[in-house]
Amino acid sequence: MLPIPFSFPKFESCHATKQIPTFVGWGESTTMDSAQVMLPNGSTSLDWCVRVLCGYPAEDALAYLQRLPRDAYANVPSVQTIVEVARLYFQGDLHEALRRLDAFDWSAETAMVRAVEGIWRARLHTRSNDFAAARQQLEGVVALVDGQMPEWHIISMVANWRLGLLLFNDGDMQRARVQYRQARALARTAGLVREEAMLDSDIATVYLEIHDTLRAIELFSRSADALAEVGEHFVAGKIRINIATTLQRHGHHAEAAKAYEDVMARSFDAYEPTVQFTCMMNLALCYKSMEQHDRAEALYSRLSGADVQRYGAEAHARLRYAMADLRYRYGDVESALSECALAQSALGDSSAMLFLEIEALRSQLLWQQGHNTEALDRMSMVFTEAQRLDHRRILIAITGDYASWLAEEGRYAEAYRVMAERSSITERTRASDDQRAATVASMRNAIEQERVVMKAVDDQRRAILSNVMPSHVADRLMAGEPTIAEQRDNVAVLFADIVNFSRLAVELPAKDLVLSLEALFRSFDDVMDHHGCEKIKTIGDSYMATAGTTEADVAGQRRRIIAAAIDMTRLVAERADGLRVRIGVHVGPAVVGVMGGKRMTYDVWGDTVNIAARMESTSEPGRIQASEAVVAGVDAEFLAALGARVTPRGIIAPKGIAPLSTVWIDVE
Repeated sequence: MLPIPFSFPKFESCHATKQIPTFVGWGESTTMDSAQVMLPNGSTSLDWCVRVLCGYPAEDALAYLQRLPRDAYANVPSVQTIVEVARLYFQGDLHEALRRLDAFDWSAETAMVRAVEGIWRARLHTRSNDFAAARQQLEGVVALVDGQMPEWHIISMVANWRLGLLLFNDGDMQRARVQYRQARALARTAGLVREEAMLDSDIATVYLEIHDTLRAIELFSRSADALAEVGEHFVAGKIRINIATTLQRHGHHAEAAKAYEDVMARSFDAYEPTVQFTCMMNLALCYKSMEQHDRAEALYSRLSGADVQRYGAEAHARLRYAMADLRYRYGDVESALSECALAQSALGDSSAMLFLEIEALRSQLLWQQGHNTEALDRMSMVFTEAQRLDHRRILIAITGDYASWLAEEGRYAEAYRVMAERSSITERTRASDDQRAATVASMRNAIEQERVVMKAVDDQRRAILSNVMPSHVADRLMAGEPTIAEQRDNVAVLFADIVNFSRLAVELPAKDLVLSLEALFRSFDDVMDHHGCEKIKTIGDSYMATAGTTEADVAGQRRRIIAAAIDMTRLVAERADGLRVRIGVHVGPAVVGVMGGKRMTYDVWGDTVNIAARMESTSEPGRIQASEAVVAGVDAEFLAALGARVTPRGIIAPKGIAPLSTVWIDVE
């Protein structure tokens, strides 16, 4: 037995054949007020179309449309038409909805309105099973909105997302992944956390199709975690069922069972009956695969004790078939036959494939009881029907036993015909698998090449960021953290300024001046690296550095910044060009973070920075001035080892700050 494919709707399903699609819909919890799309005259909003386009369940969408005040769009005929089309769509009147779209002249409308009209037309084609027309329509919309202003991002996201769905169902995994990723990038830009997470789930289904299971599970898990963080526990749970089903299909029964149990432990009663049924049936199958038959039987009993009819005829039949299989494993052939009869009675005409599976099991049971003629008759019917319907999995499963039975009865020609069919099926399946493998290999190669390119881009970006900010901050930005701002209680801040730089700027040629500054500041950078301090920035001839922006080692950061200041002073004193610097240091609370905009910068803010700057401006050439807070707790032995000593300067009153006591750190 195979796990039951778990599925639940997204937008509307393009086909009913895909096994692990995901749900998408814009819940009431999503903040949509930030997603306003203005009409050409600026008088009203297309917020309604954004909500409805992004997949409300039909009843919610229709209720939302009914609540819209008609005067919001009465003076805009194009919007009025689209609202009426939306109502007709959700009422199921597809023919009239398409007639309304065709009757309106869209040629004079803005590109944005035409894009919305195109998405609705694609939805109508999809519901009418005209997938080629829907795909063509969405490709036109994507081309129309590509590269437009931020107000277009949500419409562009919807168009790319829907196009990805159609491509996925057409089997074009390479392009489906491209469209999904584009939609995800737009969702991220628009700040739509829920939609970004749902797209992660859809991208995961592509990776499942190309057998990259680990990547698929990684994306499913990321999607479920992100949805749970924004309160979408119900949808997150459904995606966790996808994770469990994926693990189960790849033989990881223990991990799958744990995943199913985790879902069932979280508000399981809130799920639709079909979801509950699928989850429990698949969990029972995991237990059977692990030979934990008592646990499987307990689940079957739980399902049998419920109102099993609410799951539908096929589900009822599937339960009975599973119970027959369990009885067969116990060796209780009579009970297994009784369950098969109940399964067929419940099934009716709802599933030809399940009927054949039940008949195949029934034939095996009859053969074990010695009813060979009836067993062969039933298996012959299963074989013939499976051939007619091209159910290869069933044919491969039954042909071994069927041929063996025929041989035992001396019907060798028939046995040979059955084995020939098995060989033919195996060959056709191998050819199909080879073709699929070639397609998968091609896509994997393309994905790997893309990864190499993206890694090179990321490495280059990380290198650039690391040149202008600490590496740990660059890593956080690369990981997608949008805002970095942290309060630190004890940050040591250093400013160094070249004395008489204005005169040098006049005397030296520009190139020589820049080269001289670059050499000096590079040597300062080496000093900072040596002592574990962070260069923050340079402004003209001023150099700023810190210690303690990442940890709370107060004494350690004071020592490091003092040692760095002493080395900087010595380094400048040893130069032959006569340059001298003033240095000022202070320690205290500050905010550290990244300032965005056109040129992203890492910086430090607060009174501590202002005081350190005043320490520098009121210092003297070739000397280091520090507040008493800097040297507090720094012992004389440490300073002596560096060839320096502290000399009190007294209280100073720099401009703009309160008077404070300072010291000289003199280098001997």
